[in-house]
Amino acid sequence: MKQKIPYLFAIALSLFTAAFFSCKTRSAVRVGGDALRKLAEMEEFEPFADGALLYLSIDAVNSRPILDLLTMGGMPIREAAQILDRTSTITAAFYPRVDPRFFAVFQGNYPKVLADLSLKAAADWKRRRSETGADYWRTEKDRLSIAFDMKTIAASDTDPFSFISNTALANTLLSVPQGFDEFRRGAVLAGWFGGGADALNALLMAMETPFEIQANRMLFSVTPKDEAYYVVLQIETPSENAARSLSQLFSIARLLGVKGIEQGGAPSRERDLEFFMDMLFSNPPERNGASLTLRLGPMDAVQTALLFNVFSVYFY
Repeated sequence: MKQKIPYLFAIALSLFTAAFFSCKTRSAVRVGGDALRKLAEMEEFEPFADGALLYLSIDAVNSRPILDLLTMGGMPIREAAQILDRTSTITAAFYPRVDPRFFAVFQGNYPKVLADLSLKAAADWKRRRSETGADYWRTEKDRLSIAFDMKTIAASDTDPFSFISNTALANTLLSVPQGFDEFRRGAVLAGWFGGGADALNALLMAMETPFEIQANRMLFSVTPKDEAYYVVLQIETPSENAARSLSQLFSIARLLGVKGIEQGGAPSRERDLEFFMDMLFSNPPERNGASLTLRLGPMDAVQTALLFNVFSVYFY
């Protein structure tokens, strides 16, 4: 089953919504409280390991107009809103080529009923015991697992506590890109692609552009300003020469334009690609050593969500 970036939120939030609104309240059930407290005390990306194709850090409060659009995948927006209202931050990593495929940590101030709910009332959910000794809940139907307490929600497609105990991905430690904190200053949504420019190359191939990007990493951020959103892509290339060549290619592409797509009766997918290309070449590239920066925008919340939707289709 393919996992698309915006649909993580649809899956995870619908899962939490089921716990809030579908189950009957019974006696209190503590779900791995000690382990979840440990998770809450970790640094932002500490629970994650190297090897993910995407890492995300989200200010769930100030990115709300975008999140409301990204969580629409078949889920009523009203119910998603009731969970997001109580969430301050979301951190996630996607490992689509291995197991586990994703892990997400929601931090917030959740009502006591969440800690007291018994998922025994839901036929699809079964209580499991982690190898760490903590309890979590799992639905085989959706291949989803969840553990929660009053302040933290952990979700994965396998045992969520395996990440906390550093057993998830062969004991590898995550290397956060140098300068990432400075890069995302003021952003409401930020992260990086662990697969370098794979996602962007997939889009460029779909749009029949005549070049491919060589990159070690690609960082991105979304920053609000004057009721608009600005997306920044920072491409870290192997060398200054590579960055210089890439900058020249982007400059030529901006001058010559790219393959046009007829609007009349064009499939939505093609219109989305055209929009992405317009945004990608909206401003000249900025080169700094071995890095190349692309600034996209201004965009409204709908356009920003569309940008990520287009990325997700080709990235996975």
